[in-house]
Amino acid sequence: MRKRAEILSIQKAVDTCLVDTFGNDFESLKNQLAFLPLHSSKTVSEKD
Repeated sequence: MRKRAEILSIQKAVDTCLVDTFGNDFESLKNQLAFLPLHSSKTVSEKD
């Protein structure tokens, strides 16, 4: 359990670093990737 918490902590730190570096663009990209399985590729392409 502790190991998992450490991994999540590291992942959170990396995510924070990336968001600081790339700003909201990275955050929106991450959100798009998170929802990707819910949509077909065609739907995602039409958004652009």
